[in-house]
Amino acid sequence: MLLIEADGKSLFRQIGIPVPDGVVVETETPLPALPGDGPWVVKAQVPVGGRGKVGGVAVCRTRQEVADAVRRMIGQSIRGHVVRACLIERAVQGVESYVSLVVDAAEGAIRVMYSGDGGIEIEQAARQGGLMSVSCEADIGSVRGGIAGLAGTMTPAAAAVFLYEVNRQRGRA
Repeated sequence: MLLIEADGKSLFRQIGIPVPDGVVVETETPLPALPGDGPWVVKAQVPVGGRGKVGGVAVCRTRQEVADAVRRMIGQSIRGHVVRACLIERAVQGVESYVSLVVDAAEGAIRVMYSGDGGIEIEQAARQGGLMSVSCEADIGSVRGGIAGLAGTMTPAAAAVFLYEVNRQRGRA
């Protein structure tokens, strides 16, 4: 199963991990109310990385810029995937990190990956050894344990969020 970013963030939100406020706009849907005041980030929703390097991510300061970015992205092909939806989020300030949970079919497990560097250069961070990962059994308890195990490699803010969630789920927060 391939999840788009909006689906992954929805799952994070359901278990209490904070993510930026956002709305999803699909093909031929009117632009909804935007979250908060601008600027906003418009992100093409396709199940591949590298969107920012090929025009699939745009920072917009006005509602018109958002509408233009959505119109430009919808229907575009990114690495063989047609963009059918865009995620529009309120831009946030701070340090961007990367977290991913991936099905590792070869090991029959879940691979939790983390980097203190996020954004469009995540593939570069991975090539340079800046992507930490751990393989976990395919159950929520093991995944939480994997996240907790990676906490020592995380930025203090990311570790605080993930450790809080691990403890909250165990009834200790």
